[in-house]
Amino acid sequence: ALPISKNCWVNAPGEFPNQGCGQRLPAGSFGPPFNKGGGGTYAADWDPIARHIRTWFFPAGMEPLDLNARKPRPAYWGTPTSYFTLESSFCSPGHFKNMRIVFDTTFCGD
Repeated sequence: ALPISKNCWVNAPGEFPNQGCGQRLPAGSFGPPFNKGGGGTYAADWDPIARHIRTWFFPAGMEPLDLNARKPRPAYWGTPTSYFTLESSFCSPGHFKNMRIVFDTTFCGD
């Protein structure tokens, strides 16, 4: 994944205020191509000890066997779709606590 912004700090020099950062997702991982492909699976690895947050996207039917067995081994999943460092000089792991996952099932743009 290619970062849209190289610096996730909300006050990063040379970026818009509170721009943060994002990732370019692989083809077929969202929108009509995602639906046409039968969906897919997103997996995340939030590891404050290894100091990173990583995500992967797997097209439907391409999920790793260990993930399907509910015994995930991210070390074997290849290059992640996104990678965010939690190195204290960039982003303290303390910034991430009491997190919630929100799934938006918006229909027809409403």
